[in-house]
Amino acid sequence: NTGPYAQYTYARTSGILAKAGSFEDMTSMTEMTATERELIKTLSLFPNKTKSAIDEMEPSVITRYAIDVCNAFNRFYQACPIASCEDASRRAFRLALTRGTRDILGKALELICIKDDVLSGIIIFNSENFLFRLSRIGSIDSAFDGNIQNILV
Repeated sequence: NTGPYAQYTYARTSGILAKAGSFEDMTSMTEMTATERELIKTLSLFPNKTKSAIDEMEPSVITRYAIDVCNAFNRFYQACPIASCEDASRRAFRLALTRGTRDILGKALELICIKDDVLSGIIIFNSENFLFRLSRIGSIDSAFDGNIQNILV
């Protein structure tokens, strides 16, 4: 059930962003809720988790991390209104967190070779290429989008 749960969370983040349309890119917030902080902390672990997976030659590190991201985002989603938030700067900040979650979760799913074939709707699980794909990245920093760095500034 973890693969579908991760894909569902990815789809949820994409849907929220699609419905929200364009928004001001908010890079910081002075007052955050505990669930916002928890999500940021979880997202910030991506480079270290990727490095651990490479060093240990253990793809399950990324798999467990993807589930941690899903859990943190879904707690955030339940506790914090995102698109319906009345405060414009908080709304933009929460949408930026949602975008960061989508981007990092998408990269994690790509690294463990879980792909959704949009045309046929068939989910393909392929872990044979995991370490090869990680080694092709070149550096940990290039493995994830800089959005989380912008949020943490």
